[in-house]
Amino acid sequence: MSESTKDTSKGKSRVLNYGSISVSEQKQISPLVKEFSTGDNANTLPGNIVPFFTNFNDYAIQLLYAASSSSTHLSCIRSKVFFGKGDGFVIKEGKPSKLKVETKSEAKLQETDIEKMTTLYEEANADGESLADIYEKLLIDNEFIGNYYLLLKEVTVNDKVRTYAIHLSALNCLVTLKKNLTDKQFVCYHPDWSQVTNPDADKTMKKYPVYPEWSSKDGGIRYTVIHGMTYMPGKTFYGLPESIASLIYQQMEQRVGEFNIDEFDNGFSGNTLIQGVSNDEPEKVAGFRRSIEKTFKGRKKKRIFINIPSDESGLLKVDEISKVVKEGKFLELDKLGTQKILTAHRWYTSLAGIEQGGKLNTSSEAIINDFQIAYNTVIRPIQNHFVEKVFSKYLKANGVEKSYFDITNSVPVSFMGKIDVNSILTDDELRIELGFAAATAEQKAELQAKKKSSAIPNNIPGSN
Repeated sequence: MSESTKDTSKGKSRVLNYGSISVSEQKQISPLVKEFSTGDNANTLPGNIVPFFTNFNDYAIQLLYAASSSSTHLSCIRSKVFFGKGDGFVIKEGKPSKLKVETKSEAKLQETDIEKMTTLYEEANADGESLADIYEKLLIDNEFIGNYYLLLKEVTVNDKVRTYAIHLSALNCLVTLKKNLTDKQFVCYHPDWSQVTNPDADKTMKKYPVYPEWSSKDGGIRYTVIHGMTYMPGKTFYGLPESIASLIYQQMEQRVGEFNIDEFDNGFSGNTLIQGVSNDEPEKVAGFRRSIEKTFKGRKKKRIFINIPSDESGLLKVDEISKVVKEGKFLELDKLGTQKILTAHRWYTSLAGIEQGGKLNTSSEAIINDFQIAYNTVIRPIQNHFVEKVFSKYLKANGVEKSYFDITNSVPVSFMGKIDVNSILTDDELRIELGFAAATAEQKAELQAKKKSSAIPNNIPGSN
């Protein structure tokens, strides 16, 4: 990791470079962000590009940076993506709409249609990605940043047309300002926006029309981008993830961890007074002071007070004045943060694998009940959105309009453990399932005798 500086309108700001990603180092970012105003500043935007709430894509990177420090937040996202992706895709007849119109003349799904859609699913682009691979990336972008971008690339070769689907990272995409209804909107893609000073002159930046507009054909190729976002009132150009309300608690999880690390490393409490005496030269005393400050330190502006007067007494004395937050308080904050993050995600501990009340809430009943609620209120609405708004457009661009892709889900736990196999299988069937041969007549007689001897007599006094 290397450090560099850059000028902004507010002066110098420190930037951390992670390969092609740069993120402004910020101790805490706010979930209350105001969208770019289309007022007087509209004419001063470089390349007519609308920033993602702050400078270019800084806020998107900061969201990712903050989220990466929260194990609860990451667990929620990963489990939501896992269930959102489902068991796989299925081909269905008709149109992916809640309004179903049944007609007798509607053509049935033909074998050739199944073969074509199978190819469109398995070979979504030239990189060998399936549509499920791309869908997973779009889900991740939507959960982390609240936006996703799918590039459709139409290629014509010898009068044969094929449209490919390509995922564009939401970290690298920005939209242009649309001043009126007749203006076309574009998605601008750049691998590292921190290096951009003049977008109009930057040859690395790519500019694609937003669907349903397409670019002009160039060498038999044209493009369009489907831009989806998690809508929030007052947000016109970009969405924000639904978990944005828990942002402060995501960052708090990192601080709880840092507190524990500081305590483990050197027992630093945050407010400590070290007193001692010395009649050495001031330079030696200053060196001694720096050595102590370097040894006993915290990670976040925690201060240590050192008093070394010139006196004949010899020993140092360390007094702990107070602790701003006790360890118990941090445990309470940790639990509170977990609950707030789960609430913002509309998610459940049993599905995220999170401990609650000193144990994992992973009983089959809890998982099944939580999954049914999550499926109807969180998972299926997201799946419906991508089926209707994304996959259908990809299929339409490839000439498929009478059938569509849908997503299937199965319950994450099995009911098999609740079934009494003795009530539905015979002894011989059980033996065969366990890999044994059917019982002989002698073995059956012995087994029956054991069952009778272990049965509860019905003539016990008081049993009736």
